[in-house]
Amino acid sequence: MPDQHLPINAILADVLASLRQQHRVVVQAPPGAGKTTAIPIALLNSNWLPGRIILIQPRRLAAFAAANRMASMLAEPVGQTIGYRTRHDSAVSKATRVEVVTDGIFLRWIQNDPALEGVSAVLFDEFHERTVAMDLSLAFAVESQLALRESADPLYLLVMSATLDGRQFSEWLEAPFHESAGRLFPVEVRHRPSASRIPVGQHVSQVILQALAADPGDALVFLPGFREINQVRRTLLESLPSATVLHSLHASLPQSEQLAALRPAPAGQRKVVLSTNIAETSVTIEGIRIVVDSGLARVSRYDERRGLDTLETRKISLASARQREGRAGRMAPGVCYRLWSKADEATMSLFDEPDILTSDLVPVALELAKWGLTAFDEFSLPSQPKPVAWQAARGILHDLGAIEADGRLTPQGSRLADLGMHPRLGQLLLSHRDDELASAALACAALLSEGDPLRFPGEAPHSDIRLRLALWQRSPSFGVLQRSTWQSLQKIIKQLARRTSIEWAPQSTDLEGIAEALAQTWPDRVAQLRENSATRYRMADGRGVRLHNEDSLAGSAYLVVLDTSGQAGGSLGNGRHGESQARELTIALACALSKRQLESALAPLFVRREHIAWNRQRQTVEVESQQTLGELVISAQPMQRPWPLAVASEVKQQLLRQLAVENCAQLPWNEATRQLRARLQWLHQQHPEQWPDMSDRALLQSPEVLDEWLGPDLDQASGFASLGQIDLASALKRRLDWSQWTLVDQIAPASMALDNGQVVALDFSEERGPVMRVRLQALFGLKQHPRLPNGAPVLVELLSPAQRPLQLTSDLPGFWSGSYREVAKEMRGRYPKHPWPDDPANAPPTTRAKPRR
Repeated sequence: MPDQHLPINAILADVLASLRQQHRVVVQAPPGAGKTTAIPIALLNSNWLPGRIILIQPRRLAAFAAANRMASMLAEPVGQTIGYRTRHDSAVSKATRVEVVTDGIFLRWIQNDPALEGVSAVLFDEFHERTVAMDLSLAFAVESQLALRESADPLYLLVMSATLDGRQFSEWLEAPFHESAGRLFPVEVRHRPSASRIPVGQHVSQVILQALAADPGDALVFLPGFREINQVRRTLLESLPSATVLHSLHASLPQSEQLAALRPAPAGQRKVVLSTNIAETSVTIEGIRIVVDSGLARVSRYDERRGLDTLETRKISLASARQREGRAGRMAPGVCYRLWSKADEATMSLFDEPDILTSDLVPVALELAKWGLTAFDEFSLPSQPKPVAWQAARGILHDLGAIEADGRLTPQGSRLADLGMHPRLGQLLLSHRDDELASAALACAALLSEGDPLRFPGEAPHSDIRLRLALWQRSPSFGVLQRSTWQSLQKIIKQLARRTSIEWAPQSTDLEGIAEALAQTWPDRVAQLRENSATRYRMADGRGVRLHNEDSLAGSAYLVVLDTSGQAGGSLGNGRHGESQARELTIALACALSKRQLESALAPLFVRREHIAWNRQRQTVEVESQQTLGELVISAQPMQRPWPLAVASEVKQQLLRQLAVENCAQLPWNEATRQLRARLQWLHQQHPEQWPDMSDRALLQSPEVLDEWLGPDLDQASGFASLGQIDLASALKRRLDWSQWTLVDQIAPASMALDNGQVVALDFSEERGPVMRVRLQALFGLKQHPRLPNGAPVLVELLSPAQRPLQLTSDLPGFWSGSYREVAKEMRGRYPKHPWPDDPANAPPTTRAKPRR
């Protein structure tokens, strides 16, 4: 009989009244309220629902447990009034009124029977998990309710959740909102963050042992995945108190082991259940009064740019933390140990992100196309992905031949949708169902949809899919076979073989030929080994992935990457809570591919291109003719001259860019060209509106400007070594017009003749203006200061007979009549053989010493 003390009973009458009147209701009830079993039983006992009641669960274990619990409440075996249906198992009969199904089963159901004939109510339990199938199922059910059901035979929809933002969601659904009271018993929350840099797995084990010593009852421990469960299990087996049994709870375990974890511990014993988030919702584990929460979950996320689903270890949301906490208060007062600080909760998200926003939308788009939609982004969903994501998914479906250009489903698309798996996997099956690869394709499709049947000790699995394919022919050479996953694979293969009319022949599985088939199915997932590495690969989109160092595929020239994880190391063994483990995704499943197989499979997708790049070591632009697949260079050879005009132009542009980076230092500057540039820059400083700027900033301000004055000299050049023959004087002249060039020597001459007939070079490179450097004796007899043709004075640097600077002057007559006397007095003693007349302005110039007597 139903439990009359459940908190949900306080609102049950109101929920049923709202549902009967409004046809849609949202119920929010914390863990332990009893919504999963009480509401279906109440609907069963009502006199206004003549048809079947469908209860949707997001997990197989939850569906099985809920069905068994309700059947026991009616004192009946499962399969009578209460039944269930999952992907691999079912227990239903003509007498079944309440059928508990997984979300995937219901999605297939409503696609095949949109009107849901014979169904009166659909209950969406644990909707906060927001699986893709659950979101689609609800959206489709709303359309069915509005468009396909008569008022005399309405379809009732009820959405239930423990931690969903129920009021906001009820606004989207346009449904009344009802909220139940909390759990049956109080739960004390204790925070136990790691105080040192010990591995998280070790910290989890320590807290478990402390909790068992301090608190009564059995313990439920939430860990992110199977690997972490094994880590903690190995630690606890050595240190658990006597009379304590240890259970694991994971989706890949056999149902018998899962059910054993749910049952009470034997009399006089306690139990510890190490679980993933499979135990977070809709499952009551007898005897649990202690929860130890790692705060982590392993979630699948779609990397849109890589086109890969990845498994990442991430922090849970606060809503998920409340769900886990509630597991401790189902049967009696309990305690929850959170392995993070109270302050950490400020950085945790409030709710889990809906899967549809982080998932591969290709299967979703195919479901919408099968539903009859063509504008996917206009369909009303609880959460709407970005239009660009829909566009990408639509493009892939069109490439697969699943939809027309306008989005309408094709016969091929209908066949792919009926297979109930990712369209690419379906394409693999349908493409090879009549050839020698049929069995291998069937096995691959099952493996990639159901999961890996092999587990490996330690942290480094072997990713080779051929190891899995060989399981149908011999015992595993690596790893341990997971019997439950293996059994699921057999069931899926039988289902797929029946749907595709493939004759399953496991002994003839082609382990070599399947590589090409996989490459053709996922050309974007082909990866090439990087230079100087045996484990790091580059994918066709240019991003990096890697193998574990011990992986048997290490060193393979090419891989087809089939599955990845979000990190390189173990999440519990190699760092503190929340630490990032690696940047590159780690390959979890792949198939080796030789270059010959790659060319055979994907040659039509290869693109021939010219690759132009700067070789920093050789200081030159190199041109290769490359055969590419996306960003991967499959083959390359040097491209000989003469190059096509577009290639030659790009070579010149790259060389110009490198010269700009080097500030033109690699050009063959000499003293004459440096001085010419300095003269022109001086003219610009005197008359900026009349003369071009010759500074580094101006000459290098853009590739266009650099090309303007230097480009014509680079037509045959490709590197710094070929720049030696450039005439930089002519190059600089290109910045002037003809009239300007004729004026340069007049206004800013390279040298000037003194009144005494001597020709002296001028240096325009000084910021202070043109400078004349000359021995003092060579200026004897000059009565006027040297000036340029435009009258600008020249700064004179007077030199000793040994060419050492004596003095700077811009007033030579003033120097003769002034400080010359002190200079001459000092120099007569140092250079007695040279003349130092008392009247230098009237003395004859000379560069010689006094004649000998």
